[in-house]
Amino acid sequence: MDSRSFEELSQHFTEKLSRLTESLAIQSCLDSADEEIQEEGDQSMLSLWQQVDDLTAVLTLVKNKCTDQRTVLTSVDEVKERLSTLVRGVQHTHSNIPSHLPVTSAPSSHQSPVGEKSVQDTAPAPTPLGSGHPQCVQAGTKNVSSVGNKRPPPCPLMEYLTVDEFDDVPKYMKGRLSYQQANTVVDELNKAFTAKYKLMKIKKSTMNDSQRKRWDTLKMQESKDTKGVFFLVEDDIKEWSSLKMSKETRTFLTLLRHCGRLCEIRGGGHVRYALIEIY
Repeated sequence: MDSRSFEELSQHFTEKLSRLTESLAIQSCLDSADEEIQEEGDQSMLSLWQQVDDLTAVLTLVKNKCTDQRTVLTSVDEVKERLSTLVRGVQHTHSNIPSHLPVTSAPSSHQSPVGEKSVQDTAPAPTPLGSGHPQCVQAGTKNVSSVGNKRPPPCPLMEYLTVDEFDDVPKYMKGRLSYQQANTVVDELNKAFTAKYKLMKIKKSTMNDSQRKRWDTLKMQESKDTKGVFFLVEDDIKEWSSLKMSKETRTFLTLLRHCGRLCEIRGGGHVRYALIEIY
């Protein structure tokens, strides 16, 4: 008996039972027959009973297989439920990954030869600002955002705010501003810093008239308090970023000062927004 489906197995049992029913009916007629015919009928009945035993064994085997498969199916359902929970968790994580993540620099494994000073040892010491100003990023400071062989930016870049930092900002200060908006402003300010100090690093002899005029304007904005400090004024922000000096932008600048990303340096008719060293 080779059945490829339950339908074929059911058909097989149906045929066997039909034959048994017919044989029992014939057996009842053999009671009045002669002895030789009765003997042949008894042998046929023995054969039929053997088939019944075989069918019983097959049914027992099928029941055991069904029980085993039911156990396997239960295990599969449990695995499916765990996978569904995992997929929902992954989808939630994917949908809530912040668009801005802090970048940390890996410690350099380069060892300086004996007798030579490392680059860090030869870097100029930070120049303190005037009294009342927190320590800002100094010229010559290594930018932690540059990685691998990628050309470093012409100046350090402002670090993104973390979720905890943003959550710690008083409600009255941030109002309805969102975490994503705050780090978008950080991106725009970094664009302005990069554009300004890229211009400042160009050799003056290679500048065109427009660049030279802008360079002179930028130099006039410097003072003794800004020596070695990277800063922007409002005109820089409007020229080199998509930000407008609206009430909302000024609120973000206040928020960044509160979080220790910027400090103000006033004087000479300018309000300068200087980078603060946080690493």
